[in-house]
Amino acid sequence: MLITLSPLADADPNEVEALLDASFGADRRGRTAYKLREGMQAIPELSFAAWEEDRMVGALQCWPIALHNDAGDTPLILVGPVAVDPERQQQGIGRAMMREMLTLAEDREALVLIGDPDIRPYRATRVFCAVVFALPVIPMALHVRLWW
Repeated sequence: MLITLSPLADADPNEVEALLDASFGADRRGRTAYKLREGMQAIPELSFAAWEEDRMVGALQCWPIALHNDAGDTPLILVGPVAVDPERQQQGIGRAMMREMLTLAEDREALVLIGDPDIRPYRATRVFCAVVFALPVIPMALHVRLWW
């Protein structure tokens, strides 16, 4: 089947939420990434829906965040969630969304991707910013790697 991408803003928000729940579980809102992007709006030009005919099978969102320190703020782009319908995972849909996002993110802020340490589906696609966060109040381990 042919997969097409469109701006995520064109997708039904309820359909996006259902896909995120199916991909990550209904308890996903307590995860570290949700805390980091709390109160922010996704970056529209870097957020996509993947379609198989009229069925949404994937969604990717990117968010503006910043690393704060004594020297000032460093703007970053938080990549994710990258969600693919569980029935369609491992078929290149997430990779296609990432490829499009990476093309459009060229010459922008550094990219940060967080997730489980054992999942490395997008390594070798581009350099991601390596950041270590110490957030003991958040009940999920945060793992960020430098990938190239």
